[in-house]
Amino acid sequence: MANQIADSPGPIVLARDNLVRRRTERPLLRVDFQALFDASPAPLVVLAAPDFAIMAANDAYLRASMTVRADILGRTPFDVFPADPAASGARELRASLERVLATRRTDALAMHRWDILRPEAAGGGFEERWWSTINTPVLDPSGQLSSILMRIEDVTMLVTRQGDSAVRDQIARDQQDVIERLREANTGLAREDATRRRVEANLRASEERFRTLATSLPQLVFRSLGTGDRSWPSPQWQVYAGQSDAESRGYGWLEAVHPDDRAATLEAWGRANATGDEYYCEHRIRRAADGAYRWHQTRAVPLRDDRGGITEWVGSSADVDDMRRLQDQLAMTERQLRTLVDGVPQLIWRSSNKGNWTWASPQWLDFTGQRQMEAQGRGWLAAVHPDDRAAVQAVWEAARPHGLLDVQFRVRRATDGGYVWHRTRSVPGRDEAGRVVEWLGTTTDIQDLKEAQEHQQVLLAELQHRTRNLLAVVQSISRQTLRRSGSLAEFAAEYESRLGALSRVQSLLARANSETIELRHLVEGELAAHGSEAERVQVGGPAVQLAATSVQALALALHELATNAVKHGALGQPTGRLEVVWRVEEEEGKRWVALEWRESGVTMPAAGRQARKGYGSELIERALPYQLKAKTRIEFGADGVRCSIVVPAPDVRPDASVG
Repeated sequence: MANQIADSPGPIVLARDNLVRRRTERPLLRVDFQALFDASPAPLVVLAAPDFAIMAANDAYLRASMTVRADILGRTPFDVFPADPAASGARELRASLERVLATRRTDALAMHRWDILRPEAAGGGFEERWWSTINTPVLDPSGQLSSILMRIEDVTMLVTRQGDSAVRDQIARDQQDVIERLREANTGLAREDATRRRVEANLRASEERFRTLATSLPQLVFRSLGTGDRSWPSPQWQVYAGQSDAESRGYGWLEAVHPDDRAATLEAWGRANATGDEYYCEHRIRRAADGAYRWHQTRAVPLRDDRGGITEWVGSSADVDDMRRLQDQLAMTERQLRTLVDGVPQLIWRSSNKGNWTWASPQWLDFTGQRQMEAQGRGWLAAVHPDDRAAVQAVWEAARPHGLLDVQFRVRRATDGGYVWHRTRSVPGRDEAGRVVEWLGTTTDIQDLKEAQEHQQVLLAELQHRTRNLLAVVQSISRQTLRRSGSLAEFAAEYESRLGALSRVQSLLARANSETIELRHLVEGELAAHGSEAERVQVGGPAVQLAATSVQALALALHELATNAVKHGALGQPTGRLEVVWRVEEEEGKRWVALEWRESGVTMPAAGRQARKGYGSELIERALPYQLKAKTRIEFGADGVRCSIVVPAPDVRPDASVG
């Protein structure tokens, strides 16, 4: 059919061809379709499908209907304009809109009455109005009906100019009257001549009224036989198509139809004549003024005799070319916007001024598992963590006065049911009066950022804790060293040595990727710092991790043992030997690391073994048990020092012993 784009080039192909031609001729101009919609002299209004709520209206519509945009948006025409019980326009308009929903095709009402309320200042009550309406479907990329573009035209002057506000109804009544009077003519020869004269007079009057009405309408009105041959073309057709009355009759009118649309046009006539249903077709008709082919919507209804047989068809062709172009442009803009939205990683949505969503992007639907209808209204809150919903709604209310929404909350992820932190930001879209029409916003995944911030806080707290502990240790070392030093030089040497041990263990902690330190690294690092000879030192034990909180005090104890061994013991005498070994023990369900420091081959001072006790002994015997809950023992034997240190083991790797 000509109204099916797949069967003919259609406006999309024509637009593409024009686009290619224009690109070769001159640069394309940027078209502001919103401005075109607002500036259109034709009254236009966009209705949502399927509830017919008003989504947008241009200034021409507001003037024609004597309404204010803010008062009608979100309401249906049937709510905005209460119908006069005496008029049938509301029923006819609803039926037309229902046909658009059912067929997804343009539907036109050549003329219907719908009175409107006068403002109280103008006297109130209903004011008689006649309208000509074209309802055009707007389809989304998937072919589903998303909205209806309604174009209206006030034809009240054309109707009332004839002196009869119900011309169309009068025509129908006159036709019925003719049939009734013809029946009466057969009842008797005596009344035949008078009846015939009355019938002929009524027919002439009815025909005159029909022609007067048809001539006054903006559509191209015609009368036709069942096969599509015209029996009468209106003057509007003759002027528009540039055909005379004789040229238009029969099938001559087809010469004004685009060659690619003629076959489908006649096929539609054949179907209508066979079924008796309303004739409908969309095809292109040549405008004589410039030779341009413009899209028209043609409808015709059959007139029947008293036996139900079709006697003729009465129809009209309405120019819908501008509407089709606008529809194609709006659809293209919508597709471009959807393509852009689909490529954005954020979850995008649109909302009313009260936080009721009107649309959610595919990203939101994929992430939350909601369907489009489930997310609309306040349904999107079902995907928000229950503990966050009240705060989110409070932020919405607070954002309305100043026009900035910025809130963080958790959104349920459909794949695993986990809640992920998101940040939602939105700004309102306003009309020309500055009133908020809707909100457009994004919801961004900030889970990684949240976790990084929390980890940063943990690290900061740990750093502060370690800094306080380190300062306390430095202060304790300085006091203990000063108290046991015989001179300033001795203090400086001992203090510097102990700070070096502290520095080494801090380096180990800084390089570690976890909260534990390998015991072997601690022992070998301290012995290496004192220049121990590998052939006289044996180190061995399983791979054992020590808690970072234990390492600092244990390192100082090893430092004191090593320093003492260099000065007086195994590391300072040629015959000395040192063995540092450890093992893992379990006692009452708890694991312990038992470290043994054993010196041998040492000539002990003749003055007595206890003379060698000092800061190191106090650290091992008193500080470690207090700080680490350790079990310690130190002995000054005949051939060297023996020291045992047992500390809790947070983690033990059962690797093979090395040493």
